[in-house]
Amino acid sequence: MMLGAGSFTVDVDVVVFDKDGTLIDNNEAWADVTSAWIDDLVAEAGDDSVRDDLCQAVGLTSVGAFVPNGIAAVEPPDVLAAAAGSFLSGRGLAAPRAVGVMASGSFDMSNITLTPIGAVEATFERLVAAGFQLAVATSDLRASTMASLDRLGWTRYLACVTCADDPAGVKPAASVLHHVAAVCGVAPNRLVMVGDSVGDMATARNGGAAGAIGVVGGGGEPYGADVYIDAVDALEIR
Repeated sequence: MMLGAGSFTVDVDVVVFDKDGTLIDNNEAWADVTSAWIDDLVAEAGDDSVRDDLCQAVGLTSVGAFVPNGIAAVEPPDVLAAAAGSFLSGRGLAAPRAVGVMASGSFDMSNITLTPIGAVEATFERLVAAGFQLAVATSDLRASTMASLDRLGWTRYLACVTCADDPAGVKPAASVLHHVAAVCGVAPNRLVMVGDSVGDMATARNGGAAGAIGVVGGGGEPYGADVYIDAVDALEIR
């Protein structure tokens, strides 16, 4: 089946989406949470003067928004937590409780704002009706991922969801897309990856996908994409 955007067309069976920054507005969902986490870190460490440098070290602005392709935007929570812990240690500080909260993903998802980027559900419906299988490959943990997808009512469209704490591994490892391909019963070159980061584009290349489509409408910088779109509703069945 043919899927395209702009001048790019690819023959695939499965469309694999990143989640935050591609389907869901990353900053709407997580800016308040990450900003509060940074506050907890510096409070526990007992030195508010390191706040701005800490944010920079983990890829956040001073208000907790994500820096495109920074650690916070593309890495799983345990890697983000380790980066914060390493920074604090380098300053002779520690905040083990706050670091542990991020590492475990222990967040109350009920208050997270979930704002789709574009007409996501209509796009899912259109693609599934045309015969495509859909999947999500995210660097978030499974508990928070499924809580988000369930709240949005999107799980019914998805043949596969793979998360950072699943056995398939973490993007950009080839094993992530190989797992999706196996679940969907196709070869990896029958997949196309849609994401908002260089990590998503690397996942496509490493996993042998047929192509990589970069989403920039959510503020992402997916350098290396075959084509760039503002939102997933720009995907065309051809």
